Amino acid sequence: MAPDAPPTRRPWRGHSVAALGLVALLSIAIQSVHGQTVRALPNCLDAATTRPFGWTNQIIPPGVQSVQQPAPTVKLEYNAWGSANLTGYISAILLREVMGVNVSLLEYSSSSGTFPRLASGNISANVELWAANKVALYNTYVTQQGTVEDRYAAKTSLFINTAVADANPGLIFDSWRSYQQQSVLSYLLPVGTTPPARNADGSYICNPAKYSFCSTEGTFIPPQCQGANRASCRELWHISPSYSSGQTEQLIISLNLKLVVVYLGSSFTAKVTECARQGNYGCIFYYWVPEVIPATNNLTAVNLPPYSSTCYAKFNATNVGGAGQSLTCDWGAELLMKVGSATMRTTAPYVSAFMRLLKLRDVDINGLLLQFASNSQADVPACDWIRNNKNLWSSWIPAPPTDYIRYLDELQVSEGVTVAVLILTALVLFSAPAFLGLLYYYRKQPAVRSQSPPFMGLITMGVGIVGISVALEVTTPSASTCAARTWLLALGAAVVLSSIIVKTWRIFTIFGNRQMQRMKLGNAKLMMYVGTLVLLDIVVLAVYNGVAMPQPIMAQVTLTTYTYVCGTPATDGAMAMTAILGVYHALLLVAAVWLSFKIRKVASTYNESKFIGMASYQILVACAIVIPVVFLPINFRAQFVIKSIIILLACFGVLGLLVARPVIEAMTADANAPVSSMLQSGIGATAGNNNGTVSRAVSGKAPLVATNARTGNSSGATGDAPSQNVRYGLNFSMQKVAGLVRRWTEVQMVLLLGTHPSLQISDPEGIRGTVHTAAVYAQALAPTDAASLPGCFMLTLHTKTWLVQTKDPVEADAWVNDITNAFAAVNATLSGSRRGRSPRNSIAGQSQQSADNKTGATTGATTGATTGTSGGKQVGGTPTPVKSVKTAPLSD
Repeated sequence: MAPDAPPTRRPWRGHSVAALGLVALLSIAIQSVHGQTVRALPNCLDAATTRPFGWTNQIIPPGVQSVQQPAPTVKLEYNAWGSANLTGYISAILLREVMGVNVSLLEYSSSSGTFPRLASGNISANVELWAANKVALYNTYVTQQGTVEDRYAAKTSLFINTAVADANPGLIFDSWRSYQQQSVLSYLLPVGTTPPARNADGSYICNPAKYSFCSTEGTFIPPQCQGANRASCRELWHISPSYSSGQTEQLIISLNLKLVVVYLGSSFTAKVTECARQGNYGCIFYYWVPEVIPATNNLTAVNLPPYSSTCYAKFNATNVGGAGQSLTCDWGAELLMKVGSATMRTTAPYVSAFMRLLKLRDVDINGLLLQFASNSQADVPACDWIRNNKNLWSSWIPAPPTDYIRYLDELQVSEGVTVAVLILTALVLFSAPAFLGLLYYYRKQPAVRSQSPPFMGLITMGVGIVGISVALEVTTPSASTCAARTWLLALGAAVVLSSIIVKTWRIFTIFGNRQMQRMKLGNAKLMMYVGTLVLLDIVVLAVYNGVAMPQPIMAQVTLTTYTYVCGTPATDGAMAMTAILGVYHALLLVAAVWLSFKIRKVASTYNESKFIGMASYQILVACAIVIPVVFLPINFRAQFVIKSIIILLACFGVLGLLVARPVIEAMTADANAPVSSMLQSGIGATAGNNNGTVSRAVSGKAPLVATNARTGNSSGATGDAPSQNVRYGLNFSMQKVAGLVRRWTEVQMVLLLGTHPSLQISDPEGIRGTVHTAAVYAQALAPTDAASLPGCFMLTLHTKTWLVQTKDPVEADAWVNDITNAFAAVNATLSGSRRGRSPRNSIAGQSQQSADNKTGATTGATTGATTGTSGGKQVGGTPTPVKSVKTAPLSD
């Protein structure tokens, strides 16, 4: 016990008088120190003893990597008296050897500065603090500021066995008012059931000669239980009238509780333990916490009116039951305690739990003090006690957290998911060089050449680079592999997206060339644009690598396992550069998707626009899946599988749509070469055929013969028609000159000259089209328009006027002459309102011309017009133009 303990305090630990004398002597004998003294700690336990607790000396299987949570650092303080010295050594030794804590044991000569030291963090805990003159400090640092935590807060209360309350849920046993009511009192033992304790001489320990409130029966009987009222009262068990002398007694009087106090002395523990373990009857008794009985039995504290200093001001222990005496509130907090820094709850929560659980029994402290008195050294008796009392202190050691020791879990090449990803990656890495070789071999085939082989090659190389980055996902993360993964994935994506952007931009630019201006968009120029975009990506990656520094980051897999993933430190610079890198690639993707959307209806010779759009959308969908997966807190294997497979599927999609498809078309075309001449396909008309039937332009899907010249003596003509000349126009473009929707549409044109002229206009593949045999007019543009629209002429088909683009002005003039000469006789036979009108040759007059044509037209067939079919499409008296589809001639 501390020498400054107040004389009226009950003996919390029940030390013997001899032990108290030893403490006083030892307190004088202990060397006086000023300030602090750091004490050395002995080694007391072997590894076999500490290992089962799971904190120290754990055996890790060979070859298994593991990490252990870092041990906290704590500073324990004790003050210069015997019991605190011993408690300090026992606490420090157990924390260091059993729990692996980095602990320092400090001795201070006085406890006067303990609370400020705890609040500032200079010490972590004081193992035993006496509360003399410290109520104000307790209120300041514990109650008000919360910077200090009480570890050994003691509280006196009235208790009831919880079992009787559980057996009678309809009654309230934890309120003081219940002990005024017979419904609750009937479950308690009647007065006289339990004999009061006696001294060795046979006298009652509650003797009226010593305690004025005691009765001659060895009990305390309040006024409300005297006389005839005695039968309605019940017993309250107490240890001794010297404990909290007079307080329990005055409380019963003031609150009018129907309770008679019976003092049990040494039999108290046995009686209370027996009662606490059954629920047939109740027992209300006086006791305190922390102690063994409340810790080992299921008890419930009775709620009393809260403590206040005003309440206790009306109480005098020497005049219990006297006039003017009153005590109607609960006991106050006892400040014999262990105290600790409030921050220890977060910095060392398991040390905090240990300090709460640490409780030395009276017999233990007495034995320690006797051994301490014989050698004046605390470490030896502390070690002996620890070695001999494992069954006691083992209950103070909290179990380590599940993740205290974690084992490395990483991808193995032999795992099924890894094998599957590696197989897909190998297919990508094999396909990329294979298709590069095929691209070079078929580079001159129209199916490949029309779709820019240099850019197809870049896309193939970009896909291969991305495939290498996926292959690196299987390797163990390191600073170099993390940087390589980022570089390869970003660079490969930039190459693919830049090539798609440039290819698409060329189509979009030509399609949007409304003024028909000549532009040079050769591969060399466009390749410079790709190089610029990729170079920007390299610059951003270089800065990112220097600032963000990709590196392995530890990530928790389960509570007992961890792994390493590539990441960046959580710095402002790293986050900023990660965002910049992401935004740059997002802009590339948005540009590719936007341009693909803009050209979605452009019909090129090999329908490339549609597949460019599909590839761009596929990359967008892949990013929409992969990016959230990277940041979601999911298992790293699931993250690896989802990310890798989605990226590889995108690689296969891009490679298949933009590279493999045209290569396969070229291979197919090479194996099944089309007929050599359009005339061999039966192009021509039968003279005098009133139905105007025209044979298919080509066989299958082969394009029209790309001959922009007049050919005589066609052997493909049939019937009694004379020999005819044929003019072919490949990759022309047409646009309406009036209407809300005016789009450039790529077409093939075939003009048959002779007595039965016709103009066939079909799609680039010669599959669908229309045949016009009358009301066909052509006229050159006015000089003012011809300068801005080189190579164009005006074409009127019955009532609709079109602007037609050829390859140059010479060819445009040739078509105007041939159409005019071919249809001069036929058009002359049209009379009156049924005759179509020649187009006005100025752009300004186009809309009016269209209106005039519509006014003069009739819905019936004209005399010189025929009805024809081409590719299964019926054409009436008013010729039906090819369905308006956005198109642009491709130029390499």
